[in-house]
Amino acid sequence: MELTDELGYRALYYLAAMERQRYAPTVTELTEYATNPHRRGGQVQLALQSRFTRGILGSLYTTTPRESLADWLARLRWIEVGAGGRVYLTDAGRAAYRIVEEEVSPADELPVEVILTDDPLSYPTLIGLIAEAGEGTAIVDPYFSVEPLPDIVLHTKVTRILTSDRKQGLEVALAAALPRFTIERDLEVRSSRRFHDRFLIPPHGPVRLIGTSLNSVGRSTSMTLEIRDNAEAIREQFEEEWARARCVGRAAPEMSAAQLAQTLGLDVKVLRRLVAQNELMPDRAKGTPYRFSAQDAVRIEAHPAVQRAITKRPSDTT
Repeated sequence: MELTDELGYRALYYLAAMERQRYAPTVTELTEYATNPHRRGGQVQLALQSRFTRGILGSLYTTTPRESLADWLARLRWIEVGAGGRVYLTDAGRAAYRIVEEEVSPADELPVEVILTDDPLSYPTLIGLIAEAGEGTAIVDPYFSVEPLPDIVLHTKVTRILTSDRKQGLEVALAAALPRFTIERDLEVRSSRRFHDRFLIPPHGPVRLIGTSLNSVGRSTSMTLEIRDNAEAIREQFEEEWARARCVGRAAPEMSAAQLAQTLGLDVKVLRRLVAQNELMPDRAKGTPYRFSAQDAVRIEAHPAVQRAITKRPSDTT
């Protein structure tokens, strides 16, 4: 059970912050800030094109004229407009300014990162954000291609990617590429047409909206936006759609010889002998302990000598 809701938290935060500045706000000042601290009206310009995303983030969209800066600050009682339209800070405004001075520093991270056109650092910046999201992160990108796949595999802990079949050939390329990667975690790609917008969805915490497909970052102007209030709604919609989505392919973790032998139903000594006799050992593994990728396992299982050993297995045990 939570101690209070978001409105209560905002009110308590405002009171505590003002108290540190030795200012006691009026009931009107407290109410205005707690119930509507942002400028009223206007329209936030975001690259949100799907009805689904607009439904979840509907609070970001409005057709009413946006509240002017002066009206907004005056409503919060942070300024007074005097004779001749001259503007003066109130005691509440001075306290609010001191609070902002205390809490904001150059090292503070902003929830929005603008990805600039032709900026060579835009793409690595986004990969860094994906890596920071941590283990078990999911990516929603209807136009995800093989181009960013190596960086996702090598530099992040993404385990699920939801794409679509809107562009011909992308799914086939991904299905062919996934088994070729040596990877220490499960990574699966599925396909669905439910989403149009791009999201970075960690298991917990804020969700990040990405304004363009990963393969287009740095080629067009876009931005990323951290979404907090509606993160759980987006996460729930993703999980529902993931369960219905069609599997494109997966990259399984590497297996030891014992694990592969168990999968094929062979004795590990028999498997090692067959691998050595038929030169089935992966080049990267020569001189090192036996480790096999999903692609290696498929290739070894399909070899005639291994197939004969699997076929003979029942008679060998009788």
